Amino acid sequence: MNCHGERESNYTRTMSRPAFLAVVLGFALLVTADRAVAQPKNSSYAATFEEVVNNCPENGYKMDKGTVKIATGAGRKITVSVDGIPDMSGGWGRSGGKFKAEARGATKSAGVDGKFSMAGRVDADGIQALFIVELYRGDKPLCTQSWSVTGKAK
Repeated sequence: MNCHGERESNYTRTMSRPAFLAVVLGFALLVTADRAVAQPKNSSYAATFEEVVNNCPENGYKMDKGTVKIATGAGRKITVSVDGIPDMSGGWGRSGGKFKAEARGATKSAGVDGKFSMAGRVDADGIQALFIVELYRGDKPLCTQSWSVTGKAK
């Protein structure tokens, strides 16, 4: 019965519940969904590197400002370039704006190798990422450094 004492039909109740659930589900998807961002083809960013962690007493990198270049290859593949660091290979995330890339290679210090990785997002405002350098001598870990990277497109 409704508030007027009239009997409601089953048709009205069964139709309104799915419609209500569809509206609630649609709203939840809009609120929680990651917005799709077009993948930039080739882009360059004037970046600032703000140190987060550094436990490298002597072999570490000094980074303040620099250029981050992202070149898009076939499909979702990318190459990320930072001055003085081996080019990092990786890919775009499913939404297009998020990326991750890594490389292993020699460093400026003799006998020291590094694992370099960057992950973040690119959008209309620029780049926001985390850049991590792990240094090794042979198989022995030496130290780790990380930076928060932000910048505007050039």
